[in-house]
Amino acid sequence: QAQSVSVSPDGESVAWRSDATTPGISHLWVGKLFGGTPLRVSGGIVAGGNVTDFAWSPDGARLAFVADRVAVGTFDLWSVAVDGSGLQRVNDALPAGGAVSAFEWSSDSLRLAY
Repeated sequence: QAQSVSVSPDGESVAWRSDATTPGISHLWVGKLFGGTPLRVSGGIVAGGNVTDFAWSPDGARLAFVADRVAVGTFDLWSVAVDGSGLQRVNDALPAGGAVSAFEWSSDSLRLAY
C-alpha cells in the first residue's frame, strides 16, 4: 500500500513510501509514472525502522528522505539518486533518539538545509 506519493518535477516518475514488501518497515520506492519496475531506493532499514518524509530535488535527480535506517528511533536525513545509487547520510551522527524533523532542497539541487 502506497503512502505519501509524490510526482517528480519532470512528471515522468513517482516516489512513494510503502511497507508492502516488508510489513512494519516503510521503504522509499521510485517508479515510472506509466510502466516500468519499481525500485526500492532507501537501502536496508533496521527492523521497526521507517522512512517518514521525503522530497524530490528540484532537478529531479535525487531524493532526500528522513528515516531511522540505522537505529530505531534515530531519524537521519539521507540523499539518494533516483536510480538507487549514491545513498548517503546528510547530517552528522545524532545521539540515540535524535531526529532531523524538517529539511528543504536548495533551488540548484546541490544542498539540503535541515
